[in-house]
Amino acid sequence: KIGPLTTIAMLEGSDLVKEKYVSIHEATKKFATLQIRNMATVGGNICRSSPSADMVPPLVVLGAMLKLVGAKGEREVLIEDFFTGPGTNVLNQEVLREIVISKEKRKYGSAFGKVMRNSGDLAKVNCAVKVVVSEGTCEGIRIALGAVSAKPIRAKNAENAIQGKKISDAVIEAAAEKVVEDIKPITDVRSTIDYRTEVSKVLVRRLIKLAVERIG
Repeated sequence: KIGPLTTIAMLEGSDLVKEKYVSIHEATKKFATLQIRNMATVGGNICRSSPSADMVPPLVVLGAMLKLVGAKGEREVLIEDFFTGPGTNVLNQEVLREIVISKEKRKYGSAFGKVMRNSGDLAKVNCAVKVVVSEGTCEGIRIALGAVSAKPIRAKNAENAIQGKKISDAVIEAAAEKVVEDIKPITDVRSTIDYRTEVSKVLVRRLIKLAVERIG
Protein backbone atom coordinates (compact mmCIF):
# COMPACT_ATOMS: atom_id res chain seq x y z
CA LYS A 1 0.00 0.00 0.00
CA ILE A 2 1.27 3.45 -0.96
CA GLY A 3 -0.19 6.65 0.42
CA PRO A 4 -0.80 9.28 -2.29
CA LEU A 5 1.35 11.89 -0.49
CA THR A 6 4.36 9.56 -0.50
CA THR A 7 7.12 11.44 -2.29
CA ILE A 8 9.10 9.97 -5.15
CA ALA A 9 12.24 10.30 -3.01
CA MET A 10 10.61 8.24 -0.24
CA LEU A 11 9.84 5.47 -2.72
CA GLU A 12 13.34 5.71 -4.14
CA GLY A 13 14.85 5.24 -0.68
CA SER A 14 12.61 2.33 0.31
CA ASP A 15 14.50 -0.96 0.68
CA LEU A 16 11.23 -2.85 0.24
CA VAL A 17 10.51 -1.14 -3.08
CA LYS A 18 14.09 -1.65 -4.26
CA GLU A 19 14.00 -5.36 -3.44
CA LYS A 20 10.42 -6.36 -4.31
CA TYR A 21 9.24 -3.80 -6.88
CA VAL A 22 12.25 -3.19 -9.11
CA SER A 23 10.38 -1.42 -11.90
CA ILE A 24 8.96 1.13 -9.45
CA HIS A 25 12.44 1.75 -8.04
CA GLU A 26 13.86 2.23 -11.52
CA ALA A 27 11.12 4.72 -12.35
CA THR A 28 11.91 6.78 -9.25
CA LYS A 29 15.59 6.91 -10.24
CA LYS A 30 14.69 8.36 -13.64
CA PHE A 31 12.04 10.74 -12.32
CA ALA A 32 12.99 14.37 -13.02
CA THR A 33 15.63 15.87 -10.70
CA LEU A 34 16.57 15.27 -7.09
CA GLN A 35 14.85 18.49 -6.00
CA ILE A 36 11.61 17.52 -7.74
CA ARG A 37 11.72 13.96 -6.36
CA ASN A 38 11.87 15.42 -2.87
CA MET A 39 8.66 17.40 -3.47
CA ALA A 40 6.64 15.41 -6.03
CA THR A 41 4.23 12.74 -4.81
CA VAL A 42 3.19 9.49 -6.42
CA GLY A 43 -0.46 10.55 -6.05
CA GLY A 44 0.27 13.83 -7.79
CA ASN A 45 2.00 12.06 -10.65
CA ILE A 46 -1.03 9.81 -11.10
CA CYS A 47 -3.75 12.44 -10.70
CA ARG A 48 -2.06 14.97 -12.98
CA SER A 49 -2.68 12.25 -15.58
CA SER A 50 0.07 13.20 -17.98
CA PRO A 51 0.48 10.66 -20.80
CA SER A 52 4.21 10.63 -19.98
CA ALA A 53 3.92 10.14 -16.18
CA ASP A 54 6.87 7.99 -15.13
CA MET A 55 5.29 6.29 -12.13
CA VAL A 56 2.29 5.02 -14.07
CA PRO A 57 3.71 2.25 -16.34
CA PRO A 58 5.29 0.26 -13.48
CA LEU A 59 2.08 0.56 -11.45
CA VAL A 60 0.05 -0.57 -14.47
CA VAL A 61 2.12 -3.71 -15.03
CA LEU A 62 1.89 -4.51 -11.31
CA GLY A 63 -1.91 -4.25 -11.49
CA ALA A 64 -2.19 -1.42 -8.97
CA MET A 65 -5.65 -0.58 -7.66
CA LEU A 66 -6.58 2.99 -6.79
CA LYS A 67 -8.90 3.70 -3.87
CA LEU A 68 -10.93 6.84 -4.52
CA VAL A 69 -13.11 8.57 -1.93
CA GLY A 70 -15.71 11.33 -2.22
CA ALA A 71 -19.04 12.50 -0.83
CA LYS A 72 -20.77 9.44 -2.29
CA GLY A 73 -18.37 6.99 -0.66
CA GLU A 74 -15.39 4.96 -1.71
CA ARG A 75 -14.67 2.98 -4.85
CA GLU A 76 -11.75 1.11 -6.39
CA VAL A 77 -10.46 1.63 -9.92
CA LEU A 78 -7.75 -0.32 -11.68
CA ILE A 79 -5.01 2.18 -12.53
CA GLU A 80 -5.09 1.38 -16.24
CA ASP A 81 -8.79 2.38 -16.26
CA PHE A 82 -8.17 5.62 -14.36
CA PHE A 83 -7.01 7.79 -17.28
CA THR A 84 -9.37 9.18 -19.90
CA GLY A 85 -7.06 11.47 -21.90
CA PRO A 86 -4.27 14.04 -21.59
CA GLY A 87 -4.63 15.51 -18.10
CA THR A 88 -8.03 13.90 -17.52
CA ASN A 89 -9.21 10.98 -15.44
CA VAL A 90 -12.27 9.39 -13.82
CA LEU A 91 -12.15 11.46 -10.60
CA ASN A 92 -15.62 12.88 -9.89
CA GLN A 93 -15.39 15.20 -6.90
CA GLU A 94 -13.12 12.57 -5.34
CA VAL A 95 -9.59 12.28 -4.04
CA LEU A 96 -7.09 9.46 -4.34
CA ARG A 97 -6.80 7.84 -0.91
CA GLU A 98 -4.51 4.87 -1.48
CA ILE A 99 -2.61 2.87 -4.10
CA VAL A 100 -2.71 -0.88 -3.52
CA ILE A 101 -0.49 -3.47 -5.20
CA SER A 102 -1.51 -7.08 -4.68
CA LYS A 103 1.30 -9.51 -3.92
CA GLU A 104 2.28 -11.67 -6.90
CA LYS A 105 2.45 -15.29 -5.75
CA ARG A 106 4.32 -16.42 -8.85
CA LYS A 107 8.00 -15.66 -9.45
CA TYR A 108 8.34 -12.78 -11.86
CA GLY A 109 10.72 -10.21 -13.28
CA SER A 110 10.07 -6.55 -14.01
CA ALA A 111 11.87 -3.60 -15.54
CA PHE A 112 11.37 0.07 -16.42
CA GLY A 113 13.03 2.16 -19.08
CA LYS A 114 12.78 5.72 -20.32
CA VAL A 115 14.14 7.71 -23.25
CA MET A 116 14.39 11.47 -22.83
CA ARG A 117 16.31 14.50 -24.11
CA ASN A 118 18.22 15.00 -20.84
CA SER A 119 18.28 13.54 -17.34
CA GLY A 120 15.60 15.84 -15.93
CA ASP A 121 13.21 15.86 -18.85
CA LEU A 122 9.80 14.34 -19.46
CA ALA A 123 9.86 11.09 -21.36
CA LYS A 124 9.90 10.83 -25.12
CA VAL A 125 8.82 7.26 -24.40
CA ASN A 126 8.69 5.29 -21.17
CA CYS A 127 7.88 1.63 -20.66
CA ALA A 128 7.52 -1.01 -17.97
CA VAL A 129 7.34 -4.78 -18.29
CA LYS A 130 6.37 -7.56 -15.90
CA VAL A 131 6.80 -11.16 -17.00
CA VAL A 132 6.13 -14.56 -15.41
CA VAL A 133 8.05 -17.49 -16.91
CA SER A 134 7.77 -21.18 -16.03
CA GLU A 135 10.01 -23.80 -17.64
CA GLY A 136 10.92 -21.38 -20.39
CA THR A 137 7.32 -20.50 -21.27
CA CYS A 138 5.73 -17.09 -20.75
CA GLU A 139 2.84 -17.66 -18.36
CA GLY A 140 1.99 -13.99 -17.94
CA ILE A 141 3.15 -10.67 -19.29
CA ARG A 142 2.09 -7.05 -18.94
CA ILE A 143 3.61 -4.23 -20.97
CA ALA A 144 2.74 -0.57 -20.37
CA LEU A 145 3.97 2.54 -22.18
CA GLY A 146 3.70 6.27 -21.72
CA ALA A 147 4.09 9.28 -24.03
CA VAL A 148 2.96 7.27 -27.06
CA SER A 149 -0.79 7.81 -26.79
CA ALA A 150 -3.32 10.23 -25.32
CA LYS A 151 -2.97 8.34 -22.02
CA PRO A 152 -0.72 5.64 -20.57
CA ILE A 153 -1.56 2.33 -22.26
CA ARG A 154 -1.27 -1.44 -22.01
CA ALA A 155 0.35 -2.92 -25.10
CA LYS A 156 -2.02 -5.87 -25.40
CA ASN A 157 -1.11 -6.81 -28.97
CA ALA A 158 2.52 -7.04 -27.93
CA GLU A 159 1.54 -9.06 -24.85
CA ASN A 160 -0.49 -11.51 -26.93
CA ALA A 161 2.46 -12.08 -29.26
CA ILE A 162 4.47 -13.65 -26.42
CA GLN A 163 1.84 -14.92 -23.96
CA GLY A 164 1.91 -18.73 -23.67
CA LYS A 165 4.96 -19.15 -25.92
CA LYS A 166 8.48 -20.37 -25.28
CA ILE A 167 10.74 -17.40 -24.64
CA SER A 168 13.16 -16.84 -27.50
CA ASP A 169 14.77 -13.92 -29.28
CA ALA A 170 12.39 -14.42 -32.20
CA VAL A 171 9.30 -14.36 -29.97
CA ILE A 172 10.54 -11.28 -28.13
CA GLU A 173 11.23 -9.58 -31.46
CA ALA A 174 7.72 -10.41 -32.65
CA ALA A 175 6.27 -8.83 -29.51
CA ALA A 176 8.41 -5.73 -30.01
CA GLU A 177 7.19 -5.35 -33.59
CA LYS A 178 3.56 -5.77 -32.50
CA VAL A 179 3.75 -2.79 -30.15
CA VAL A 180 3.23 -0.47 -33.13
CA GLU A 181 -0.38 -1.71 -33.22
CA ASP A 182 -0.91 -0.55 -29.63
CA ILE A 183 0.52 2.97 -29.73
CA LYS A 184 -0.62 6.23 -31.29
CA PRO A 185 2.34 8.59 -30.91
CA ILE A 186 2.38 12.23 -31.96
CA THR A 187 5.04 14.68 -33.02
CA ASP A 188 5.64 17.44 -30.45
CA VAL A 189 8.46 19.57 -29.05
CA ARG A 190 10.16 16.54 -27.48
CA SER A 191 10.05 13.98 -30.27
CA THR A 192 8.50 12.73 -33.51
CA ILE A 193 6.04 10.01 -34.45
CA ASP A 194 8.73 8.01 -36.24
CA TYR A 195 11.23 8.22 -33.40
CA ARG A 196 8.69 7.28 -30.74
CA THR A 197 7.54 4.33 -32.83
CA GLU A 198 11.05 2.94 -33.22
CA VAL A 199 12.03 3.60 -29.60
CA SER A 200 8.87 1.85 -28.37
CA LYS A 201 10.00 -1.30 -30.15
CA VAL A 202 13.51 -0.99 -28.76
CA LEU A 203 12.30 -0.49 -25.18
CA VAL A 204 9.85 -3.40 -25.33
CA ARG A 205 12.57 -5.69 -26.69
CA ARG A 206 15.17 -4.66 -24.11
CA LEU A 207 12.85 -4.64 -21.12
CA ILE A 208 11.33 -8.06 -21.82
CA LYS A 209 14.82 -9.54 -22.00
CA LEU A 210 15.87 -7.74 -18.81
CA ALA A 211 12.73 -8.78 -16.93
CA VAL A 212 13.25 -12.41 -17.95
CA GLU A 213 16.89 -12.27 -16.82
CA ARG A 214 15.81 -10.95 -13.43
CA ILE A 215 13.62 -13.96 -12.74
CA GLY A 216 16.85 -15.90 -12.24
